[in-house]
Amino acid sequence: MTVMPESRDQWRTAIETLLQYAIQQGPAWQYEADFFAALLALDKNQVPMLTPDHPYSAAIQRILESIARERNAG
Repeated sequence: MTVMPESRDQWRTAIETLLQYAIQQGPAWQYEADFFAALLALDKNQVPMLTPDHPYSAAIQRILESIARERNAG
């Protein structure tokens, strides 16, 4: 998101497609759907909401930290 902003539209479209796929897979893919929705929230400058015990919570936290580092470095 911060390193290659010119690819942002392509990235968003890919994540939207993955989110739809995860939703179509049903409840067994709920964690993945939550993760993709959280990534899309980041793209909209929103704070993604995953519970601390969510399997992808740590990954989203690392992404948030990376974005903050990139913004502070710039």
